[in-house]
Amino acid sequence: MLLLTPGPLTTHPDVRAAMAHDHGSRDPAFVALCRRVWTGLEALAPGLRAVPVQGSGTFAVEAMLGACVPASGGVVVLVHGVYGRRAVEILTRLGRRVVALDADEGADPDLAALAGTLAGDPGLTHVFTVHSETTTGQLLPLRAISDVVAAAGRRLLVDAMSSFGAVPLDGTFDAVAASGNKCLEGVPGLAFVLVRPDALGPGVSLSLDLREQLARLDRDGQFRFTPPTHVLAALDVALRLHTAEGGVVGRGARYRTNMRLLVAGMRARGFVAMLPDARQGPIIATFHTPAWPEWSFPRFYDLLGAQGFVIYPGSLARTPSFRVGTIGQVFPADIERFLEAVDVAVAVLRGAAPPAWRAPPWLRAVLFDLAGTTIDCGCMAPVAVFVEVFRRRGVVVSEASARGPMGTHKREHIRRMCADPAVLAAWVAARGVAPTEGDVEAMYQEAEPLQVACLPEHSTPIAGFLSLAAALREQGVRLGATTGYTTPMMAVLRPHMAAQGWSPDVVRCASDAPAGRPAPYLNQLAAMALGVDDVRSVVVVGDTVVDMQAARNAGMWAVGVALTGNLVGLGESALAALDPAERDAHREHAAAVLYAAGAHVVVDRVTDLGRALRTIRRSARSAFSRRTAAT
Repeated sequence: MLLLTPGPLTTHPDVRAAMAHDHGSRDPAFVALCRRVWTGLEALAPGLRAVPVQGSGTFAVEAMLGACVPASGGVVVLVHGVYGRRAVEILTRLGRRVVALDADEGADPDLAALAGTLAGDPGLTHVFTVHSETTTGQLLPLRAISDVVAAAGRRLLVDAMSSFGAVPLDGTFDAVAASGNKCLEGVPGLAFVLVRPDALGPGVSLSLDLREQLARLDRDGQFRFTPPTHVLAALDVALRLHTAEGGVVGRGARYRTNMRLLVAGMRARGFVAMLPDARQGPIIATFHTPAWPEWSFPRFYDLLGAQGFVIYPGSLARTPSFRVGTIGQVFPADIERFLEAVDVAVAVLRGAAPPAWRAPPWLRAVLFDLAGTTIDCGCMAPVAVFVEVFRRRGVVVSEASARGPMGTHKREHIRRMCADPAVLAAWVAARGVAPTEGDVEAMYQEAEPLQVACLPEHSTPIAGFLSLAAALREQGVRLGATTGYTTPMMAVLRPHMAAQGWSPDVVRCASDAPAGRPAPYLNQLAAMALGVDDVRSVVVVGDTVVDMQAARNAGMWAVGVALTGNLVGLGESALAALDPAERDAHREHAAAVLYAAGAHVVVDRVTDLGRALRTIRRSARSAFSRRTAAT
């Protein structure tokens, strides 16, 4: 699922992986990790100190208001939506005097009214504003607000929860409240206040006392109370990724591009954005609900969810709406995919046929793997053969060991199995010596007839594949196949495939090339046979590590297939019987392996190829544009 929300949001795999390790909260290594995090946060707000607050962003806002506004003080709150109103409620509960300057949602702040209010009441010591109001998506003019506050000799407090890390903090202020799970792309559970130490008074509660927490950090670098260790480990990685992307400038540029594409695309589809472009921030956009009689937000939400997207309900006080976020691990190609998902959802809502799937114009050929990708769900045919030839020598091997080198030439497959530490140990235990090249050849000679014998029963196309193949051919895309099977094996398998409707235009076997996968030769030979002279117009689809490596080595697009392939190793009925949590676990493991091997995109099934092509379309356009410019 891609979360198009203002946080929590879709995170980088490295961020999620960082939470797989446990940390002692008083351990020196963890204390050093925390220091890196504080240093990274303070680098984004020079002159301010970072003080952590366990919990959500609202915890940090309450801690900031309680510590920075004395009991004798008063606060002007600029209210432009839910989060301004929340600040009013916090201050009221804290017993602080508060004056709310309410504006219509989405309107510019009335700076003249702010200046007049401050001039007329010396007891108003502070001003509070939200920088990015996610009720609407509005980005408030922080510098202009700061100038008015400074001219009046008052202090400014900022809720930068959904802007920090992607929008510059332009102005003068005492404190900024923010969170790690917004534009920094961490996970929920830790907020923080960036503050001038001399602006801190005593906290109004034990757990939200920023002055005491800052003193503890200065003393020994530790939290006063149990820290969210896994969340901090994730934020440590997220900050490194933030720097690598170019910091506030680089991340903000990506988000702004996402927002421009989103708003333009939704307008082109008849949706009305709540904000004019001048007030629209790069974080989240609000759209008015359509006046169609068929409109149903819950149904629209479900239809998008079925296509892999999560959006946000609206929270405008007066007008029905919904929201779409553009932050997190979201890229322009994802926005394009989302807009196409909107087309499908709208068509279904209005009782029309979904728009026809179209292959991108740059695509000239698709080279499919066979077992596990287009036929033989779970890649079952080769496994039993490899297990059997080792069993005949008294060596018991696991299915995992048999699947490890899948996709290579069958001789190479056996050779790699023999080098597997577990298999090697079992062989030596059973036979007293390590396997030789003669053993490899003998097992290969036995494996070939065994493999040929079982191929017919494993020739059934993956559900839905034949419709995909027909759609590609109707649009002039050539279809090839490459395989770790040898020519004699394919002589048996190919007629059975054809009888069930799958006849590639070209097939290239492991025995047709100087070397099988991961060498590029099979893909190159297939592309040549199909008359394709630009490898960037070829997509390779497979379910194994060597499929991805071979595609990359040939300079082609690599699409990995997770659920139906070798890495999961389950037939259609077994896949269907999995509960959702098991299926998700299998999917995540297979996707991680395939991405590590070089996949550009990973999908569940070969029938999801259309989604994969939409994802890589922008990269493909860029590649062809570079070539055109160069020539």
